Amino acid sequence: MIKFKFPKIKLSKVQLITIIIIGGLFVLVGLGFLGYKLFLGKSSPAINVVSNANTNTEETENKICFRRKIDGVCLESEDKVNKYPVAIMVENMVEAWPLSGIDKANLVIEAPVEAGIPRFLAVYASGDDIPQIGPVRSARPYYLDWAEEFSALYLHCGGSPEALNSIKKYHIYDLNQFFADQYFWRGKSRLAPHNVYTSSDLINQALEAKDLDEVAYESWLYKDEAKLEDRPAEANDLVVDFSTPTYRATWKYNSETNDYLRYENGNKQKTLDSAEIRAKNVAVQITNVQILDDIGRRRITTIGEGKSLVFLDGKVILGKWKKERRGARTKFYNADGKEIEFNGGTTWIEVVPDIKSISY
Repeated sequence: MIKFKFPKIKLSKVQLITIIIIGGLFVLVGLGFLGYKLFLGKSSPAINVVSNANTNTEETENKICFRRKIDGVCLESEDKVNKYPVAIMVENMVEAWPLSGIDKANLVIEAPVEAGIPRFLAVYASGDDIPQIGPVRSARPYYLDWAEEFSALYLHCGGSPEALNSIKKYHIYDLNQFFADQYFWRGKSRLAPHNVYTSSDLINQALEAKDLDEVAYESWLYKDEAKLEDRPAEANDLVVDFSTPTYRATWKYNSETNDYLRYENGNKQKTLDSAEIRAKNVAVQITNVQILDDIGRRRITTIGEGKSLVFLDGKVILGKWKKERRGARTKFYNADGKEIEFNGGTTWIEVVPDIKSISY
């Protein structure tokens, strides 16, 4: 048998201490990693929210949720997240009823125009197929301020002199039916000016022609909606008076679906294809509204701050709205100054001159 003799290694005291310290560090790292794994195994899975310029991603143990920025809807893939926003002027005169495609909007801002008749800015950014949207009507300056919050492609049919000048002045991406009629059509079942329509297909063609693909805009905060057992069985209706009873909007809460159903003139407001109009959140923005001339054109304050009420989960949150500058998002805060977290889904904003315009 061959015997091996290992050479004797003589270590200085400094070398010996160094080896002991390094070995101890390895042991501590190993124990720390083992404890970390054991801790995670015993704790409940937490939601990790990662924010970036494109989307909010919520990662759980079993699923990844992509929050759509326009409305906070939770999706399992990024296919329909953050399409380029399109803001469309949709009229609400009796002659335009029933409307088309307004139920598919991700965000709707309702404000008065001449004679106190409300008009909508309907924002779409979901990528859904919508065969008909409208009737499309003319631009007003304050709607431009809201459309700028998304750098949206703004669709309209003509406009007030001030609005048309502002489109040029602020370089707003716009599609005016007067000069881009290939992206609109006039229906034969109604008289002008209540017969101008567009569609998601035509909008997509316009976005491609203008080379508009993706845009970064500031998102609201979103949350999971209240569980059924935490919702009130009944909640008071929100009533919004713009002028005459014909245009009185009423939102009725449904605890089962946790949303608000829209009524107008005392009846459910349905679209041309008989779809109901529902919202997960309804915000009331109280601001200064001035009548400018004999025609009844309005000037509405959009930048600054004022009182607000936000209806969600069958409850009402009193607070303030704030918009710091042109292009900034209008945000809503509670009485403590904390930004409100909305439910994922469609939001309607009702813009009124004073608290007397609403009841609940």
